[in-house]
Amino acid sequence: MNNKIVITTGDPNGIGAEITVQALEEFKALKDNIVVLSNNSILKANKCGDFDFDVIEVPYTGSINKGLDTLEGGEFSYRLLEKACQLKPRAIVTAPVSKKAMNMAGHFYNGQTEVLEHFLAHDGQKAEMLFLGDALRVLLLTRHVPLRDVSFTQEEVISKVRNLYKFFVTKMGIVSPKFAL
Repeated sequence: MNNKIVITTGDPNGIGAEITVQALEEFKALKDNIVVLSNNSILKANKCGDFDFDVIEVPYTGSINKGLDTLEGGEFSYRLLEKACQLKPRAIVTAPVSKKAMNMAGHFYNGQTEVLEHFLAHDGQKAEMLFLGDALRVLLLTRHVPLRDVSFTQEEVISKVRNLYKFFVTKMGIVSPKFAL
């Protein structure tokens, strides 16, 4: 699975499955490189009958109630992320989840990045949210924090830039990355 991109469909009561299927219509040529984590009942409820990508089934016991936060939806969202991490893919792409529903299921995280950190980080590592678009890469200094609560130190900024530099050079092959803060 190390060479695959795993895509989770997010909260079954949200738009995740629908937007995942719509987006994948644009990537049919990459079908052999993509695995979708979901549940067939969720895909069928979102009219994804002719979905032509590999799907790994994750159990879902709830009903589908569009727009509602449910314990079952939160548990399913969490299990998708857990399974994605267990597969050790090349990359993980996540559809939206409801933090409220995940809290209802007993999983208290600020967002999916923190769940991925829980499953993947070791030795004090921290997960970061990095956005990629053409030549632009954006790393968030903070996440899921109201502006009035934002607080960081010079050392935290330096640490993030150093980690990003190391990532760009060792993992992405960018020899002389430039940074703007």
